[in-house]
Amino acid sequence: MKSSRYYILRILKMIWQCSWFWTTLNAILVVVRGLIPLAQLWAVKVIIDITTQQVIAHKFDFSEALSGLLLMGGLFVASSVVASLHTIVKERHSYCLSDNISAIIHQQTAKIGCVYFDDAHFHNIFFRAVAESSTKPLGVFYNVVGMLQEALTIASLALLLMSVHWVLPIVLILLGLPIVVVRVLFSRKQYHLQQEQTIDERKTQYYNRVLTSREFAKEMRLFNLSAHFRSLYISTLSVLRHKRLHLMISSEVREAMVQLVASVAFVAVFGFVMWQAVSLQLSVGMLAMYLMALQRSYSISQDLLERIAAIYDSNLFLKNFFDFVDMPIPPEPAIDTNVEAGTISFSNVSFAYPNATKPTIKNVSFRIEKGETVAIVGRNGCGKSTLIKLICRLYQPSSGEVNVGGKVSAIFQDFMLYNASATDNIRFGELSKNIGMPPIKQAARNAGIDQLFEQLKYGYDTQLGTLTPESNMLSQGQWQRVALARSFYTDADIIVMDEPTSSLDAFTEAAIKDNFNAITHGRTAIIVSHRMSSIRIANKIMVVDNNTITDLGTYDELMSHKGLFYEMMKKMES
Repeated sequence: MKSSRYYILRILKMIWQCSWFWTTLNAILVVVRGLIPLAQLWAVKVIIDITTQQVIAHKFDFSEALSGLLLMGGLFVASSVVASLHTIVKERHSYCLSDNISAIIHQQTAKIGCVYFDDAHFHNIFFRAVAESSTKPLGVFYNVVGMLQEALTIASLALLLMSVHWVLPIVLILLGLPIVVVRVLFSRKQYHLQQEQTIDERKTQYYNRVLTSREFAKEMRLFNLSAHFRSLYISTLSVLRHKRLHLMISSEVREAMVQLVASVAFVAVFGFVMWQAVSLQLSVGMLAMYLMALQRSYSISQDLLERIAAIYDSNLFLKNFFDFVDMPIPPEPAIDTNVEAGTISFSNVSFAYPNATKPTIKNVSFRIEKGETVAIVGRNGCGKSTLIKLICRLYQPSSGEVNVGGKVSAIFQDFMLYNASATDNIRFGELSKNIGMPPIKQAARNAGIDQLFEQLKYGYDTQLGTLTPESNMLSQGQWQRVALARSFYTDADIIVMDEPTSSLDAFTEAAIKDNFNAITHGRTAIIVSHRMSSIRIANKIMVVDNNTITDLGTYDELMSHKGLFYEMMKKMES
């Protein structure tokens, strides 16, 4: 693990780069707020001395009393104004930093390889990074600035107390050290407990999503699963809380014991100051100032040491954030300029998912020429979806070479439902393409969704989904047609379709099949499907079994081989 200073300095640099102006203004206001109490101590001393002198003289001088009261009143007003201003500045500063941290997380998430999302270890790192990202970075800043401000305050108070006796500042620091030790140990244990509980934390979030999200709602009710998942949620959460509470109680008991000893020692120091002040024959105001300075010094010294413990605690959690930020980013997959656009070739390609015991595909070699339509068939789990993710450059092979010429567009089996306008749902296929509505409407016609869009209240400007009251929710089949339109809208040289008609009715599927040659004209098409009608469109059929390609040829050629493909077709016919 890197030194504590590394993560602290790195986050402070990030905060400064986020906004030097708000960072500087925030720091200045923190220091000013720290110095005002010192001025108030002096004002108390002035008021007490004025009052004492007038009591002794048996004479009330309004002008002298007013000067002390105005000084104290001015300091109270200043304290209130600075506090209000600081609240506004802190809020504005937090917005800036929160936006910056969110941007870092979003950009890193967009850049890391898709393969990470299949790795449980990555999800642990991601969960820990996001969980503390909204509070810890700014907390470090306030603790560091506050620590500097409190160090300045203590230095000033120490000089004051040293006029009573040089040992007092040292004693006050020593009284606070045991508390820091207890809190540092607690922070370390809390950090290790969080690392240990990450999986259970993710489980509780998952169970909560199962109980509350739309995607699970139908089966929760149909199979009466709510009580079961509610029980899992409660039991997992109870274990989490029990361990945390046990750790907190243990820490608080130790801290209470240390505080008890420190309190007794502080009372003794307080008495020593009183004795010293009387011996030195100080004024009442001076005595009050010393006693208040002593109390304030003890309080601030504890705050200072607590901030040190908090910075140590934050450093542990910042490591989680930077572990995510520093994850290696794979190079952006470049279009293979040495390969003709629309051509795909695999040479001895193997791929294994993280923590997998065996490759999902192994030693795969094939070539698809520009303009061909190839269907990929095989049993569930044989590696078909992994093949198309490699073709789409979403994964990098574990070994071998993948060459894909030109741009690739795809509709996946688990296509996305975007809460956006009908127009944007199609434009998302290629946002850089901005040539007006005709291509959007043509893509909608090709996908058989144009008539539905034209009948909506706001036409193509209608919001789809459930995000706003004006949104229009679609059926699963309609959403699939939107996804098809999105893939047809692009000028990609290669179109990949994973079960592209699984949710479509027979009429819509037939219409798309009839227009398929026009839609894919001049393009290479890859189709993953179990439907006979989709398979018969293909020029070639690729059979995947046991994580490799076992056959490749036309429909008639594969049927004559009487291999796996022949058996699959016979099962479909029966």
